Amino acid sequence: MPQVTVTKLVEGEAHVVIRLVLLADGSGNLRREVIFSPTDLVPPRKANRVTFRIMQIWYGMSGFDAEFGFNVISPEPAWTLARGTDSWVDFRLFGGLLQFPETPPEDVDGKLWLSTTGFITAGQTGSFVLELRKTNRP
Repeated sequence: MPQVTVTKLVEGEAHVVIRLVLLADGSGNLRREVIFSPTDLVPPRKANRVTFRIMQIWYGMSGFDAEFGFNVISPEPAWTLARGTDSWVDFRLFGGLLQFPETPPEDVDGKLWLSTTGFITAGQTGSFVLELRKTNRP
């Protein structure tokens, strides 16, 4: 199983910044690997609704693509980061990337996941910094 390390860098009342580091071991791609949950916040939030918006993503990847999404029974990706593209995405102009801007489905649990494509060679690495804005107040 690839190594996935998530570190919370900063957490304030309205925002949290996390760093995600990936290291491939040759066993294959990540499939909807949960990287952040409402229970990871301080104070913990209930995992029964959307809990944060993605405001910005900084990234560097060695030859693979990454896809972020919010957890539901039938998950759909929220954003795809393709290899060879820019290393920063900014969603602040329109208030952040939220999977369900109107009314979320009842099966949402607020977890953020990551999937990869082409992350199959041992030694491949990737690093991400995500700024998240909290939406689910305790």
